[in-house]
Amino acid sequence: MNLSNKDIQTIFITLDPQRDTVVLMNEYLSNFNDIFLGLTGDENDIIQLSKSWGIYRKIVPISKQDYSLDHTSTIFLINKDKSLGGTISFKEASEVAIAKIRNLIERNL
Repeated sequence: MNLSNKDIQTIFITLDPQRDTVVLMNEYLSNFNDIFLGLTGDENDIIQLSKSWGIYRKIVPISKQDYSLDHTSTIFLINKDKSLGGTISFKEASEVAIAKIRNLIERNL
């Protein structure tokens, strides 16, 4: 299966727009290939989006100046018709994840 960038699009949506500026997201995503698109936005919009997808997101203070962000770590597989095609869970076996991605692509060609 030979894929091009028009066959698959990967979208990384930050859950921490206060820290994940456009510059930082571009720097982070430069570690991947050009099918990765980074999205950020207003924190209230990100919170609303995460809730609508059932994504857990919680700010955990570390000190007065710093925090960490606990969150769901799931990849959502979306069909061309924008319906949910499945998920890949954190630490899911790579063979299973690859099979899910292949299945998604084959269903949507």
